[in-house]
Amino acid sequence: MLNRLTPIADASLRGLHPRSIEGSEKIRRLLECARENQCVFHRGLNTEVDLESAQLERIDDDELIFMASNFEKDSRAQVFLNFSLEGRPYFFCNDTNGSDQ
Repeated sequence: MLNRLTPIADASLRGLHPRSIEGSEKIRRLLECARENQCVFHRGLNTEVDLESAQLERIDDDELIFMASNFEKDSRAQVFLNFSLEGRPYFFCNDTNGSDQ
Protein backbone atom coordinates (compact mmCIF):
# COMPACT_ATOMS: atom_id res chain seq x y z
CA MET A 1 0.00 0.00 0.00
CA LEU A 2 1.20 3.48 -0.83
CA ASN A 3 1.74 5.81 2.06
CA ARG A 4 0.42 9.36 1.93
CA LEU A 5 3.78 10.81 0.92
CA THR A 6 4.49 8.40 -1.94
CA PRO A 7 4.16 10.21 -5.30
CA ILE A 8 1.68 8.72 -7.76
CA ALA A 9 3.17 7.83 -11.13
CA ASP A 10 1.96 9.64 -14.27
CA ALA A 11 0.68 6.43 -15.85
CA SER A 12 -1.45 5.68 -12.79
CA LEU A 13 -2.99 9.15 -12.83
CA ARG A 14 -3.83 8.89 -16.54
CA GLY A 15 -5.72 5.66 -15.84
CA LEU A 16 -8.06 7.48 -13.44
CA HIS A 17 -9.51 9.76 -16.09
CA PRO A 18 -11.18 8.98 -19.39
CA ARG A 19 -9.40 11.80 -21.22
CA SER A 20 -6.20 13.65 -20.62
CA ILE A 21 -4.49 16.65 -22.14
CA GLU A 22 -0.90 15.92 -23.00
CA GLY A 23 1.89 17.90 -24.55
CA SER A 24 3.52 20.91 -22.97
CA GLU A 25 2.05 23.41 -25.47
CA LYS A 26 -1.55 22.23 -24.94
CA ILE A 27 -1.14 22.17 -21.17
CA ARG A 28 0.42 25.64 -21.15
CA ARG A 29 -2.44 27.07 -23.29
CA LEU A 30 -5.00 25.57 -20.91
CA LEU A 31 -3.22 26.99 -17.87
CA GLU A 32 -2.87 30.40 -19.54
CA CYS A 33 -6.63 30.41 -20.19
CA ALA A 34 -7.24 29.48 -16.55
CA ARG A 35 -4.98 32.33 -15.41
CA GLU A 36 -6.55 34.87 -17.79
CA ASN A 37 -10.05 33.84 -16.64
CA GLN A 38 -8.96 34.02 -12.99
CA CYS A 39 -10.06 30.44 -12.37
CA VAL A 40 -9.99 29.30 -8.77
CA PHE A 41 -8.05 26.10 -8.16
CA HIS A 42 -9.10 23.85 -5.27
CA ARG A 43 -7.24 21.21 -3.31
CA GLY A 44 -9.66 20.26 -0.55
CA LEU A 45 -10.23 21.21 3.07
CA ASN A 46 -7.57 21.94 5.65
CA THR A 47 -7.70 20.77 9.28
CA GLU A 48 -9.75 23.87 10.16
CA VAL A 49 -12.28 22.76 7.51
CA ASP A 50 -11.52 25.81 5.37
CA LEU A 51 -11.49 25.38 1.61
CA GLU A 52 -7.94 25.36 0.24
CA SER A 53 -7.97 27.47 -2.91
CA ALA A 54 -5.48 29.22 -5.15
CA GLN A 55 -5.23 31.41 -8.22
CA LEU A 56 -2.54 30.97 -10.83
CA GLU A 57 -0.31 34.04 -10.75
CA ARG A 58 2.49 33.15 -13.14
CA ILE A 59 3.52 30.42 -15.57
CA ASP A 60 7.26 29.96 -15.99
CA ASP A 61 9.06 27.42 -18.15
CA ASP A 62 9.63 25.06 -15.22
CA GLU A 63 7.17 26.11 -12.51
CA LEU A 64 3.72 27.48 -11.73
CA ILE A 65 3.32 30.22 -9.13
CA PHE A 66 0.01 30.31 -7.23
CA MET A 67 -1.46 32.73 -4.71
CA ALA A 68 -2.81 30.25 -2.18
CA SER A 69 -5.45 30.70 0.52
CA ASN A 70 -5.91 28.39 3.51
CA PHE A 71 -3.29 25.88 2.31
CA GLU A 72 -1.58 24.11 5.18
CA LYS A 73 2.14 23.48 4.96
CA ASP A 74 2.93 19.82 4.63
CA SER A 75 5.60 17.55 3.23
CA ARG A 76 3.67 16.18 0.26
CA ALA A 77 5.77 15.67 -2.85
CA GLN A 78 2.76 16.33 -5.08
CA VAL A 79 -0.22 18.64 -5.00
CA PHE A 80 -3.54 17.72 -6.62
CA LEU A 81 -5.67 20.61 -7.85
CA ASN A 82 -8.90 20.94 -9.75
CA PHE A 83 -10.53 23.86 -11.50
CA SER A 84 -13.31 24.57 -13.95
CA LEU A 85 -12.98 26.46 -17.21
CA GLU A 86 -16.00 27.27 -19.38
CA GLY A 87 -18.05 24.75 -17.43
CA ARG A 88 -15.60 21.89 -17.95
CA PRO A 89 -13.82 20.45 -14.90
CA TYR A 90 -10.07 19.80 -14.96
CA PHE A 91 -7.83 17.95 -12.54
CA PHE A 92 -4.07 17.91 -12.42
CA CYS A 93 -1.16 16.88 -10.30
CA ASN A 94 2.12 18.72 -9.95
CA ASP A 95 5.32 18.21 -8.00
CA THR A 96 5.93 20.73 -5.25
CA ASN A 97 9.16 22.57 -4.76
CA GLY A 98 8.71 23.15 -1.04
CA SER A 99 8.70 26.93 -1.41
CA ASP A 100 6.94 29.01 1.24
CA GLN A 101 6.23 31.82 -1.22
